Amino acid sequence: MSSGRRTKALRDIAHHLDLTIEGEDWRSSSRAPQLESPLFGKGEEKRFQNIMSGLRGGMTTNFFDYTFRGARSNTSQTVAAFTQDVWLPTFEVAPLGIAGKLSAAASNKSIHFDFDPGFSKRFRLLGPDEERVRKLFTRRVVSFLEGINSKARWHFEGSDFTLVIYRHGEMVKPADYSTFVQDTTEMAKAFLGLDR
Repeated sequence: MSSGRRTKALRDIAHHLDLTIEGEDWRSSSRAPQLESPLFGKGEEKRFQNIMSGLRGGMTTNFFDYTFRGARSNTSQTVAAFTQDVWLPTFEVAPLGIAGKLSAAASNKSIHFDFDPGFSKRFRLLGPDEERVRKLFTRRVVSFLEGINSKARWHFEGSDFTLVIYRHGEMVKPADYSTFVQDTTEMAKAFLGLDR
């Protein structure tokens, strides 16, 4: 699907989902999230497209396509960002199949839990402030992540008051966008404990 056709299709979907179209530039918008999680520190020539914003589940939400240039090629994915009142340390967690691409040095820094040794066999959890990341990843959060089908390849990141959810290198098709919005919203609420 061409970029123009995708943008038109997503504009129609945004209207249906009661989301505001921001286009490709939200720098002047008060709805712009603080995007400081690991994904946004990778690569060069970073580009945001098809930005939509609104409220979902009591959180300020932004859905957008994000592309960056790596050493060998461009990587693009559709991203959901949820801004709310819960402060988050900088972290990234993903099933090992995704995070397995991390360098050996980064892999050795993965955070493990004595209360659930199996978690580290399925997920790679990284964060510069291990103590704060451990406080966030309670038994409830670990249990929630283990309940997600790892074949779905969801990647969770956080920093400050923004939780980011995406599938690395996957652009969501317009036909699947409503489901993506619903699924990521429900996962964000569960991760942050807002579903209780």
